[in-house]
Amino acid sequence: MQLGPLTFGPLDGSTPLDVTEPVLESDRLPRGFDGFRLAVVADLHLGHFVRASFARRVLEAVAENRPELLLLCGDLVDRPRHFAHRLAAMLAELCGDIPTYAILGNHDYYTGARRLRRIIGAAGVDVLVNEHRLIRCGGEEAIALIGLDDIECGWPDARAASAGVPEGTFAILAAHDPLLADEIAPTEKPDLMLAGHTHGGQVCILGIPLAKGIRNWHYVAGLSHRPGFPLYVSRGLGATGLPIRFHSVCELPIVTLRSKAQS
Repeated sequence: MQLGPLTFGPLDGSTPLDVTEPVLESDRLPRGFDGFRLAVVADLHLGHFVRASFARRVLEAVAENRPELLLLCGDLVDRPRHFAHRLAAMLAELCGDIPTYAILGNHDYYTGARRLRRIIGAAGVDVLVNEHRLIRCGGEEAIALIGLDDIECGWPDARAASAGVPEGTFAILAAHDPLLADEIAPTEKPDLMLAGHTHGGQVCILGIPLAKGIRNWHYVAGLSHRPGFPLYVSRGLGATGLPIRFHSVCELPIVTLRSKAQS
């Protein structure tokens, strides 16, 4: 149910969804990637508080926007484990023709990370755990997508994840928790970092995050340059603890990359 800035009860097909369009400009982005778009599905938490009808609506919005890449930025499902099968089926049906990558969040570990990787992997999702992939866009030019393990339940290793990335390659770093931004060594700084985990605070009063993000005061939501590189934190889509979101509308960012040389 929606009352002004308050959403309470299980999220469903009628829950407000904010499709945002953040833009990142860089003089390091290869010209062939000017206008490249990637959708960020963070903190879906498909389960008791988030119904399949809401997850379907989110993935339908992804499909309608036709991004070049879909990133599942952790905390995909909550207990019980069978929700992973529902998500995998919807991904295959609605986004099967969109290259899809995922990283793990703390709730994915609670659910069973190994099982989740197997289930969504069968649906064509490439799960990155301290790994990278070179993404090409119709030519020889490439950018790197680097996926880190979860900071709470895993063992994130940016150095191992970026090992083998050609020097000078434009790099996007995906990490579930934005606090990892403060642990990136100067030699491993990406051109863009994408994260979630905070739910935009989930419950915010006077701009203060009360339910989530207390440890992430500087990185609750939106774009920040505080780490020394651009970091975009999605407000995410689901809810944990209680089925309530207050002054934190569910967000589906469609990030557009722009080459300054093309401007």
